[in-house]
Amino acid sequence: MFSVSLGILSFLVASSSFASLGQGLSSIQANAKEIHAKLHKSSSRNFQGAQSPRLSESNEVQTYSLTSEMNEVQQHLDPQGIVFAITWQGLNHPDLSRLLGSYFKDYSVADAEVKGSRGQSLKRIATSQLVVEKGGHMGAVHGIAYLVNSVPPGVEIDQLK
Repeated sequence: MFSVSLGILSFLVASSSFASLGQGLSSIQANAKEIHAKLHKSSSRNFQGAQSPRLSESNEVQTYSLTSEMNEVQQHLDPQGIVFAITWQGLNHPDLSRLLGSYFKDYSVADAEVKGSRGQSLKRIATSQLVVEKGGHMGAVHGIAYLVNSVPPGVEIDQLK
């Protein structure tokens, strides 16, 4: 019974793309079908760090991975189940308008203001709420986007990359 239920759940999750920053797990499940990606929970980790009233007793960060022929995108959820960071690697950069959701407009404005040199291996865009780092070269790219004020205490961004 458990394997049948797990199989049905896997089908529903796989047929349901990217969660946008600041949204919950349901947004991850609602988008996977659009990019023909497989969704799976890749890890849960407890981070040790400063105590904060905004955390529940658990400071568990859950990571869900979407894999397609082109990319692997990982969404990192805080203890309340909200996406605070998204990382990716693959052949090309994913659609940032989907990943960043309501933060995309601010990102676009900040990106237009950054002077980068052609062939630059890493580009960093930062606003008061959001940081996006993306780099690599043709056929092998990587990146991270995270909400500055939503990173749970004890979580180091470099641990997510």
